[in-house]
Amino acid sequence: MLGSRIWDDSRRRKHR
Repeated sequence: MLGSRIWDDSRRRKHR
């Protein structure tokens, strides 16, 4: 998928 790394990173960053 496109930007699967930033997507996972963004969700992990929000989860704190």
